[in-house]
Amino acid sequence: MSDICLGNKASLLRSYGALFRVFWPYLGVYFLYLLATMLGLVLLIIPGIAAMLLLVFCLPAIVIERRGVIESFKRSIELGKGYYWRNFGVLLLAILVGMVAMIVIAVLLALVFIPFDENLQGFGFNFISELLSSLAAPLFQIPAILLYYDMRARKEHFDGSALAQELMT
Repeated sequence: MSDICLGNKASLLRSYGALFRVFWPYLGVYFLYLLATMLGLVLLIIPGIAAMLLLVFCLPAIVIERRGVIESFKRSIELGKGYYWRNFGVLLLAILVGMVAMIVIAVLLALVFIPFDENLQGFGFNFISELLSSLAAPLFQIPAILLYYDMRARKEHFDGSALAQELMT
């Protein structure tokens, strides 16, 4: 996403390189983010939504700003302050689009399997369905990254040159 924002050609190799520089902290933050969100959803739903909104920017903060685990959580809360409802609307829309994409993929795949009298509960259908649905996974993370850049632009006057400078370090 950073390369696209700078007008550069996006590269999977560069993307994975950025992730692997901070892989273990990223994995820890991701686990804690999911734990807080899921635990909150199980408890009363509202705490889960609150956790999601408070911590939505922790993953971009750890990869782009190379912050530590606790610092990325603090950074996420700091960036989101004052824009929670707006961010909630954008994320909800992204979740709905992602879910619709996964449902469409599953329905189309079922239409392919049914004429061959395949078992729709079998391993083959489920494996291919999950594999194809994983292609919709970026639809959940891309809006969070774009919101992260938007929050930085609004609160820190972050622009393309500042982004380029930060990515070079």
